[in-house]
Amino acid sequence: MTDQHSLLQMFLDGPKDKICLFVSSPADKGILPIPAEVPAQWQYLSGQTFGDVLEAETIATRATLAEKDVPTVHLDMADASAESAGKMMMLLEAATIFTGWLMGINPVDQPAVENGKKLARARLGMAGTEADAARLAAFTDIPSVNMEF
Repeated sequence: MTDQHSLLQMFLDGPKDKICLFVSSPADKGILPIPAEVPAQWQYLSGQTFGDVLEAETIATRATLAEKDVPTVHLDMADASAESAGKMMMLLEAATIFTGWLMGINPVDQPAVENGKKLARARLGMAGTEADAARLAAFTDIPSVNMEF
């Protein structure tokens, strides 16, 4: 998807097989004030900030999805710190694992991506990965093509 419109179109009129996750944190409402002098059709924005517009768009989008029975989850972060982002990531990882288990899928056994993990461990020098290191060396010895535009 390339933009909110095509994404929303899919969520609203497409198959109802998705859940929409909204993540927000307290925004600095004082940033990027909208100028007092705006065209007449946008006068209602005078005195608002870009943060106000984003908040209005978020609430309106959530309400629109709810009206079309699209399930949504809203995570309201305490702040925009790295610690809060890490907590959110752990929550989502745990939710993914539990969902996989509930669906009868082992979410931590991904044979299709195991090769990449083996090669990364070999690249980092893990003992016992010499054969993988040799395979990776064969790949990294292939000259790359640099193209300048």
